[in-house]
Amino acid sequence: MSVLSAIRPLVRSEEDLATLALAHVLRASTPARESMNRLLGVDPHADWSPQHVLADDELAGRPDLAATLGSVTVAFIEAKFAAGLTAAQPASYLEALPDDGHLALLVPASRTGYISRELLRRAEAAGARLEPSPHRSWSVHLPDRPTRRLSVLTWEDVIARLLQATEGVEARSAHQDLRQIQHLVEDIEATLFVPFSSEQLTSPEIPRASVQVLELLKLLRDSLLEAGWEPSGKYTSSIDGWTGYTMRHPDRRLAWSVHQSWSAWLAQAATPLWLTLSWEHRLEHADVLRPWLTGPAVRAYNFTTWTRTPIAVPLYIPADADRAEVVAALLEQVERTSVEAEELLGGAGTVIGD
Repeated sequence: MSVLSAIRPLVRSEEDLATLALAHVLRASTPARESMNRLLGVDPHADWSPQHVLADDELAGRPDLAATLGSVTVAFIEAKFAAGLTAAQPASYLEALPDDGHLALLVPASRTGYISRELLRRAEAAGARLEPSPHRSWSVHLPDRPTRRLSVLTWEDVIARLLQATEGVEARSAHQDLRQIQHLVEDIEATLFVPFSSEQLTSPEIPRASVQVLELLKLLRDSLLEAGWEPSGKYTSSIDGWTGYTMRHPDRRLAWSVHQSWSAWLAQAATPLWLTLSWEHRLEHADVLRPWLTGPAVRAYNFTTWTRTPIAVPLYIPADADRAEVVAALLEQVERTSVEAEELLGGAGTVIGD
């Protein structure tokens, strides 16, 4: 069983899942643990555990991960995605650490600027004097207390470092777990709120692109209807971030959905338009179709956060082409994928009605 599958029933959010899965890897893998300890400058033999309670008082805080050497806590990691800092961060966490102890905030790359500014503001408000070090880190001098260290790390950089540390046969399990965590983090970050710049809010390019993508989707649907396809459902939308049309050719068994997805576009930087097999048919023919869809011939993506259409084939929009050429290219991609899927099944399967 994968680490995410084992932990998922125990948590309430994807953010907690990523954090606890990371804690599992640090406890189970010596190469990963030693790599993290080197990154934070703590003893390589320090062990990691989740949910460290600073005191009985709830306001004192609960760091997500704590590194201990014997009975001494030498480092905290506080994992953040969308949430802001609590009242205990960073002052209470820094005060709970010994001389040269390290508090690291683990955040998405898009939030490093805001989190860093807020950390420094709060630390200085608590009377700390900070000396900057390379790579978003600081030496923190608290009144009448030894020096601590404070840093802001990104999920991307930390996971990349741990993946490198766990390469090889002996660390294969940890490496595979880290790959899963990496994909989960990418999915989470794809849907995070990132502050708008003034240029984004005032530029007409973003709404123009949105309108054009939806227009292309409608034109693709019309082209499919002209090519003999039939609706297999109404225009649909989903909380998973996509809208589109489910359709099927009368001479073929499988139904497909053509749709746009901003979150998929952001996560994969491929295209805003996608093709997915209807979820009923995907389940029915998963053994045959999943390896083909995700293989080198089709290069479909597996979106783990999508509940009903996790395998998505990118419909590439040709650059520097006029509208008619773009629609023709999209239609060709849909037709080719549909025909090849039918050939792969060799005529097996059943037609599911509307």
